[in-house]
Amino acid sequence: MEEKIENYRNEISEILTRVSDNLADKTLGEINPILDKKFTDIKNKNEHFNEKIIQNLEKILDRIITDNDLSKSKLEEYSEKLNKINILSEEVKSIIKNNNSTHLKLEKLEFQLKKSRAIQLVTLSVSLLILFLFLFQFV
Repeated sequence: MEEKIENYRNEISEILTRVSDNLADKTLGEINPILDKKFTDIKNKNEHFNEKIIQNLEKILDRIITDNDLSKSKLEEYSEKLNKINILSEEVKSIIKNNNSTHLKLEKLEFQLKKSRAIQLVTLSVSLLILFLFLFQFV
């Protein structure tokens, strides 16, 4: 933008030099309209350039706002998914804990069953022994 302004200054300077060289005999009233027209042209170009800059900045701002909204919604979505994952993780931990507890209970029941069978075998053996002794008494 500064470069354009410098170009406009140089252009005005050249015009003034030409005007002073070529139109030395003209009156100030004849030169002023020419200068006014050039300054008006420069001002219009500047305003047009500024409008384009403002439009581009508005587009960029809209894009940033849109991207921010999308990022916010994605962040909320990821947060919900993370919460679900945490809930599932807690459920899995609970299931594992229950499974471990059930496994311990099964081991205790197996031990009790083996113990009970051993007692039954001993009882059966003693009963058979008594029966045989009783029967051998009569023989």
